[in-house]
Amino acid sequence: MAHVSPIETEAKLTCSTELDERELLTWLARRADVTGPVELQQRDLYLDTRADELLAAGLAVRVRTSAGVRSLELKPIPLERALVVQREEMVIALRAEEDPGDRTRAWVLERFGLELSESPREVLTLATTRRRFGVTVDSTRMELCVDAVAASEPHGRRAAFAELELELLAGDVAVLKKLAAELARRDGLAASGGTKLERARAALGLGGPRHGNKPPPVRGEARLVEAAQQTVGAWWATARAHLPGVMVGLDPEHVHKMRVAMRRLRTALRVYHEAFDPDLADDFRQRLRAFGRRLGAVRDYDVQRGALPQWRARFVGVPRSGWDDVDARLVRRRERARAQVLGEIRSRAWAELEQAATRCLDGAQAGLRHTVAASAPRLVVRRAERARRALERLRDRATAEDAHALRIELKNLRYTLEFFAGVLAPTVEATIDALAELQEQLGEIQDAVQTGRLAGELLAMAPLPTSDCAAALGSLVGYGRAASQWASALALAACAHHELESVLEGLDRIAARES
Repeated sequence: MAHVSPIETEAKLTCSTELDERELLTWLARRADVTGPVELQQRDLYLDTRADELLAAGLAVRVRTSAGVRSLELKPIPLERALVVQREEMVIALRAEEDPGDRTRAWVLERFGLELSESPREVLTLATTRRRFGVTVDSTRMELCVDAVAASEPHGRRAAFAELELELLAGDVAVLKKLAAELARRDGLAASGGTKLERARAALGLGGPRHGNKPPPVRGEARLVEAAQQTVGAWWATARAHLPGVMVGLDPEHVHKMRVAMRRLRTALRVYHEAFDPDLADDFRQRLRAFGRRLGAVRDYDVQRGALPQWRARFVGVPRSGWDDVDARLVRRRERARAQVLGEIRSRAWAELEQAATRCLDGAQAGLRHTVAASAPRLVVRRAERARRALERLRDRATAEDAHALRIELKNLRYTLEFFAGVLAPTVEATIDALAELQEQLGEIQDAVQTGRLAGELLAMAPLPTSDCAAALGSLVGYGRAASQWASALALAACAHHELESVLEGLDRIAARES
């Protein structure tokens, strides 16, 4: 039986040879009550398949031996690098006769529906000497560990590194974040940006998680069809690489990054439309759109859950229990949306999407002789014209929907410029940056509008909300309605600030010079 621990909140920092532990503890004692140390030894044996299937799914699985007791531990490997991370940890006791690889294979299949090609075996071993201190600031209790780690792998390679870990035991996470930020500025310490497994793999030359690669820059002399196959193939590989992480569901960033890869794919299929059979490309694009919408529903709830601390701070008159109920409703809706994604993956729909991708890539127009250099200017102008028309519609109709439509066109334009950046004038990089900033601002407007819409749906959910929950949701409905009324004005102001018309005219000039 697996035991799921509370969410683990911790900061990881690398330690260099310049770290003076005694001086660090003296500094820390002026800010907190410090007890310890307690010294202990830990031995962790990390498991994976020969194809690194657990790593690809964003999972770190280890057999830990401490004080003579063996346990199997599973943690997600966060995609996003942050000083302080929060993640779920699952632990299962291992019987003396139990094979940890076989148990892992059965566990991830039962828990996540992730079918491994073989039972995982030892990838590397970490032997850790840990000095553990208790740290208390006001009513917030933390544990500070200074770890000396010796890493090894079955083929004989060895490496060593030191790490400082600060974990929240009870109290306010903001206190831990503040202390972690102060520690990261100390001599000999720096934000780690990775887990022990990732650091050990890098030190041993085993490489990190593989979640696809951006397509390499296109060459001007390359044929357009070759660039099309390269771009579409690379983003399709990236989307597929996040599939195991989406299935596991412990890190919402896999949903986000898979969705972004699919958006880029759809843009690439439009931009390179003449390089592919039109019927095959359209079939692939429509299937991507349908699956992307499923992912988008999950992502919407992730975004709203991430904004809850902001709403708590903004609407201070709403009791905390009201926001807790809102979160519970978001979780229920998210799980329903996630179940639909998993249903698609396990149905014929995903297999048909893969087949559509293969047919599209294999059906590229081999006889097309246009080069990238000859084609890129007109393809950029075409996308810029679509953005210009979207801006005109926003001015004419002034709706929140038009603001959102402009954002989508600008995103597609930015993707197009990124596809061809290697063959356009160097000034296009500044244009890409400007479009990214404008797109982000328009995205914030759309998120606010979306907040009101989703809050209205949560109000209608059964059972009826408590009065505190209704107050919270009512605040968000009002906020969203106000955002919707002001969306067009705010969007036009952002376009004026970033001089969008001049940016689009500049693209016309770049295209004219390159043609």
